[in-house]
Amino acid sequence: MSETINEKIDRFIEYYTGIINGAMHAKHCETDGTNRGVPVTILLCSIFDSLGKCRFPNINKNGERFKKLSQISDWQNHNKISLLHLVRALEATNFESDFNDLKEYSLSEFQKRFPSKNSLIHTSIPIDNDIESNEIEDIWPQNNNKFIKLGNISIEVLKHENLLWLYRNKVTHEYRSPGIGQESLSERENQPYYTEISHISPSSQGITWTNKWELIYPVCFFEDLCRKALITVADHYRDIQESPFKAFEEGQYWIPKFYDE
Repeated sequence: MSETINEKIDRFIEYYTGIINGAMHAKHCETDGTNRGVPVTILLCSIFDSLGKCRFPNINKNGERFKKLSQISDWQNHNKISLLHLVRALEATNFESDFNDLKEYSLSEFQKRFPSKNSLIHTSIPIDNDIESNEIEDIWPQNNNKFIKLGNISIEVLKHENLLWLYRNKVTHEYRSPGIGQESLSERENQPYYTEISHISPSSQGITWTNKWELIYPVCFFEDLCRKALITVADHYRDIQESPFKAFEEGQYWIPKFYDE
């Protein structure tokens, strides 16, 4: 008896659940903090890439598929603007006076939402504290109903869905996470957050330090995102009553066009 569509989808869920579990097993096998979960994050990003191709088979650009899947995978903060990156973009760019209101607002919000205690006891703040993109869009200068770039930075670049894509590229192509912030290996952290990092240096008065904020996307966040994406993809194929496996080429050749007749 041939396999029904729903049975194919159930097998698809079982397969991806298995490889997600396998990736997380690798995390539990880590014996030290040398790589701080980078190998596991690479595995989970690869799984997420695969689910993106399955959900959006007609989109050729991996980055576009990755971001679109993050948008529909029950990640409520994907559309928020990273205040940390927005403030830095304004600091590092020579901009026209049109951006003055945006700078004043961003600095004011950053100081309220990211208070520095100037202490070696670090503070963590969830990205829930970041601003919804529509609040920034109301202030961001426009020309002919199009957002003006801040130097070479567009407003879309500062959204968490794009920062997640940049994070994915860093771990995948450089085998390291961006920045120097590191998540705890002893706790299950499943939501992105900012943490203060102390930069310590000797001085004539003894030891001085400055605190800087770093953005962290923890391993378990990628795990949860993959599991939510799997549900989203499976539900889509149940709705259209097609096999999710049809998005992947199968056969003896590695070059897809060789399968075209």
